[in-house]
Amino acid sequence: MLIRNDGTLTGFGRNPPVTDVPAGYCRAATVASVHAVAIAVDGTLSAWGSDSYSLPNGVVTGLLNAPRGRFKQVSARVLYSLALHEDGTLYGWGPAPAGTSLFAGWTQTLEDADILYIPDARFEAIAAGNVHALAIRYDGTVTGWGDDSGGALRAPTHVRFKAIAAGFGFSVGLSIDGTIWGWGTPAKSPFAPEGWTFASLTDWTRYADSEHYYVPHKRFKSIGAAAFHIIAVNAGS
Repeated sequence: MLIRNDGTLTGFGRNPPVTDVPAGYCRAATVASVHAVAIAVDGTLSAWGSDSYSLPNGVVTGLLNAPRGRFKQVSARVLYSLALHEDGTLYGWGPAPAGTSLFAGWTQTLEDADILYIPDARFEAIAAGNVHALAIRYDGTVTGWGDDSGGALRAPTHVRFKAIAAGFGFSVGLSIDGTIWGWGTPAKSPFAPEGWTFASLTDWTRYADSEHYYVPHKRFKSIGAAAFHIIAVNAGS
């Protein structure tokens, strides 16, 4: 899915519920397996695609149950979505990955018990991963929710971040000086003969005796993560 220069959406691929994009103008959008969410030019949310997802123990619903209000960022993965309100409040909806307790401790909204939020906290940026979620606090530190079995929620506390991305079992962050950092244990892709770790990546260096890795001597201006890979845009010279 792409946003054209005029703000309209276009979609392509083999997933008609998602690629059949709605009309109108938007300023941001996010896509998951069977649903998508966009922020309209007035800050309101629209969600489309399939509202259900089939799991071995049954069908779960609620993927299109977006909250009302004005928002500035959205991020979605297979079984849930996140949205960052203009005032910095973080909202979430959807069943969330089984066994992760991703929304444990979140508060039900008054408008809908199936839409959750974090009261008394404000954030700058968010990222939805396969089994965990991240957010940047106003002071540049990172917090998170969900599965931390591989260390995906254990961001370096000495670094201040301006952007984050989450994959399957791992996280990456872009520091305020443009350095890219990574932590966690990436899940192995079923389509790849071998898995990878931050230690196995060329150009990545372990920070002291921690489980945090970074790319020295290079600067980047944006980052992204899918389930099994990372992408970054070089800041150039």
